[in-house]
Amino acid sequence: MFVKVTSRAPRHVAGFTLVELLMTMVIVAVGILGIVKMEAAGVAESQVSRVRSLMTFQAESLASSMRANRGYWASTTAAFSTAWTTPTSGAQSYPMSANGSDATCQTAGCSSSEMAYADAKAWSDAFAAAFPSAKFSVACSASCSAGSSAAPRSYDITLTWSEKTLAVNRSGNNTSTVPVSMVLHVQP
Repeated sequence: MFVKVTSRAPRHVAGFTLVELLMTMVIVAVGILGIVKMEAAGVAESQVSRVRSLMTFQAESLASSMRANRGYWASTTAAFSTAWTTPTSGAQSYPMSANGSDATCQTAGCSSSEMAYADAKAWSDAFAAAFPSAKFSVACSASCSAGSSAAPRSYDITLTWSEKTLAVNRSGNNTSTVPVSMVLHVQP
């Protein structure tokens, strides 16, 4: 019993057809477009994260100067306005005045209110220079009302700025600007 095995001669494959080549190009193009959209979204989110980190740093900077001058900010008898904001008409208002003394408090013998004024002015000027379109406010809680001796005092540092967002979806790329606020609660 012999079994004879015959094999067919292999067919010669001529290569890719035009249809296969076009399908490959379409698949690669869709993949590249997906990568480009992901890259655009990544860059936009990096910018948002960068600005939020800088705003957090700014708020912490002011909170640190408030904690460093507890004699003024935690005082139950200190007289000051309960809020100050970035100027809209070019005139800045601060929670206290320099009383005609050295406004930068570079000389020895500054009182706690003069130091608070110098710190607030320096921080406000630096913030306005770094973020010209952003706004800030520092408000004392209800424990700071006139004549109140409640302790401890607490403050809300509110920073508001505009963020550009990038929406990547089926309808295309949309960019918009939305206002964002951050509030830091501080108890000197």
